[in-house]
Amino acid sequence: MGSPFDIAELKWLLCVHVEDRLTLARLARTSTCFRDWALDVLYGSQMQVCSLIRCVPSQVLQAAKTKNVLLHDMVERNQKRIMTYFRRVKNLMILDREEELWVPILRSLALLVPCIFPNLRELILSDFNPLYMTSPSSFLPSSLHTVTIVFKHDEFLAVWFPAMSSRCPDLRCFFFPGIDSREPDPLILSSLLSLRSLQKVSLFDSISPSTFLTLASLPSLENLTLPSIQQRESHEMLPSSSSLPSQSFDSLRMLRLFQINHLDQLPDFPKGSLPSLRRLEVMNCSQWICERMLEHISSVPLEELDVYGVNIDSPDDMDAFFEHLLPFSRSLEKVSIRRARRNSPALQSWPFGQSCGRLLSLPRLKELVIKIGPGFTMSQSDVDRIGNRWKGLTVFQLRLPRRMEEYRAGLSLEGFTGFVAACPRLEIAAVPFSALDVPLDPSGPHNTHLHRLAIGSAPIKDGIGVAKFLQQGFPHIRHFLYSQLHMGPAELNCWTQVEQRLMWIDDF
Repeated sequence: MGSPFDIAELKWLLCVHVEDRLTLARLARTSTCFRDWALDVLYGSQMQVCSLIRCVPSQVLQAAKTKNVLLHDMVERNQKRIMTYFRRVKNLMILDREEELWVPILRSLALLVPCIFPNLRELILSDFNPLYMTSPSSFLPSSLHTVTIVFKHDEFLAVWFPAMSSRCPDLRCFFFPGIDSREPDPLILSSLLSLRSLQKVSLFDSISPSTFLTLASLPSLENLTLPSIQQRESHEMLPSSSSLPSQSFDSLRMLRLFQINHLDQLPDFPKGSLPSLRRLEVMNCSQWICERMLEHISSVPLEELDVYGVNIDSPDDMDAFFEHLLPFSRSLEKVSIRRARRNSPALQSWPFGQSCGRLLSLPRLKELVIKIGPGFTMSQSDVDRIGNRWKGLTVFQLRLPRRMEEYRAGLSLEGFTGFVAACPRLEIAAVPFSALDVPLDPSGPHNTHLHRLAIGSAPIKDGIGVAKFLQQGFPHIRHFLYSQLHMGPAELNCWTQVEQRLMWIDDF
């Protein structure tokens, strides 16, 4: 009967679950059975080439430092030993630090082998280096599926795009700042179009209409970060519904709009397009861009909406914005609106019913996060309506008011308990309530899923009483957040007692 350590998958799993890298290195040096698997785990992900270069023999490193003319001969003599480590790299980030060490060694190695990292799957380039221009194929094995380019260099793209299209047929993810929006190279666009397996493309600089049309022609594209579209000349028109190829973006499931602030920078998606879209993200765009996009996809069964950096200055503006979500009443499950680009001019907190009442028309909602404006207050009628509509709610987070007097006129601790009990699956909550009055009989537990609670600067008198109430009513709370900046010393002391009591039960 063979040994269980003859099973390759078992040896791999054992090495992967060794958390201490020093222990793993000792295992690689002392066990012939585990050597290859331990080295694969140790060198599989490299955050910089410099840590990998340390595996090179010392005489080669010295020759690289002194720029010795015999460096190439030394690399050739130690080629097998160097490639023993380089071939194990799956994920690699190349930084521009200590360039005098790694560039001459990699340049010499590129002349000896077809590909320096033959099993590479993910590559991140943080800074431009001329070495990438002379030997792009050395960094592009056929196994590569993700490329991230942090810098913008049009000549580099003109060389790398054709190389990627010919050497990386299974490339799935591509992240880069963008292609020159003024005069995109036709060779770049044709090479991009030939990457038929691309599933995820992220651009973070303005692109030209021709680049957008090329992206629309990618048949497998599922995830797209789309920046603003800039015309090269004043007479050039944005892509219209008639100019888009048939079945464009049919596979797209996630679309992120990035820094689009004018309607003339947003393409005109035809009615009925994006049939597979399930998630929309809007980052640092204007409110009307977000609303226009929601109108474009009103017939799509959208499930998730994440809005970041959009300014909404009043409850009426928020109510008008949420009106655009009504067409998705049968599908929308997650709504998140976070971090406006400027602070709200309002001083008084917004009533939840007035600003977010339209959201109650979304019966499938499971997660709601609203972190903009001056804060929200809730009434008992809001709690009753939420309990009747959102039985499957798991996350409910509002921006909480700063001033303690705004909590007193809203929910009591008993009202908060009723809210959480009405949403039996609730796991994360940030709800404004006052803890001044503690119910005598908690009659709990009310919710066994709630584990994270934020209370802002809620007023409180009896810290021990509130702690006991929460322990019995919500026994699984382990993360407890409160605002120390907007409380008096007495309230801060009480909430500290609550926190200590809730954290104390973790010891048992």
